[in-house]
Amino acid sequence: DVDAVRLRLSAEIAEAYFDAVSWRNQLTLLEKQIVVDRELLELTQLRFESGLTASVDMLQQSAQLANTESLVPAVEAELRVSENRLDVLLGHAPDGSDQVTDEDVFVDIEKLPFIGVPADLLLQRPDLRSLRNELVAADAEIGRAIAERLPQLTLDGSFFYEDRLLPSGMVASLIGTFIQPLIDWGARKAEVERNRALYVEGLARFTQRYLEAIEDVENALYQERKQREFLTRLETRLRFLEKTVEETTQRYTNGLTDYLPVLDAVKELERLERVIVQQERALLGFRIQLHRALGGGLPLH
Repeated sequence: DVDAVRLRLSAEIAEAYFDAVSWRNQLTLLEKQIVVDRELLELTQLRFESGLTASVDMLQQSAQLANTESLVPAVEAELRVSENRLDVLLGHAPDGSDQVTDEDVFVDIEKLPFIGVPADLLLQRPDLRSLRNELVAADAEIGRAIAERLPQLTLDGSFFYEDRLLPSGMVASLIGTFIQPLIDWGARKAEVERNRALYVEGLARFTQRYLEAIEDVENALYQERKQREFLTRLETRLRFLEKTVEETTQRYTNGLTDYLPVLDAVKELERLERVIVQQERALLGFRIQLHRALGGGLPLH
């Protein structure tokens, strides 16, 4: 199916591009962290040369700098792999040239600009369109029947995560108002036709795929929502760590503490900065997942 291939290819291109941007961001971040580590090393050297601290402070910061620098080759390799993948997906042979630069940044995804996703939007999915077309080819009236029986649902990322999984809940309502009447309708219609078994089987496939489509959309919506919450909490922790590094560095400079609190704070801050870049990339992945689940029916941003 051409539409299915187009959707998959566009999603893969988006994934490869944002992978490359993520690794480029990681590399830029590492370069900044190396600068900070070198400045702290200079500070410990000055205090050591002034006889204010022992050499252990300088050695610890030297190890921290070496550790940060050691991360660069692996990130550069991942960046090149992502850019090569992007080349291939765009129909070019990998040539080793940069596909992304420091000017390429993550798309700033706003909070979901809609209350929910209408369930009938799922019919934009190539797989559901294909199954529906097969049924329509067997009986043109089925297209109208499907439209009439589609549940008037709005998916908002909470459908499968509340108490509505009970028999009296929304899932039971979906089965009662859409699936069973549609299958019954198809069965009665097919009883007077030779291809009754194939027709009912086609209805069953469509019904199952429709439920799976709802699951895909709900999962993507819910994961994106929780990822936003996760990133908000990481940003809060980042602000505390930045303040901690500032305060401990000031106390160390004034001779009020040893270097260990500074080292611990710097290590955790730099680690968290790298984690945030990774989790921002994961957020984009959930939006791409939603885009695919809807058959391309929702803009990336």
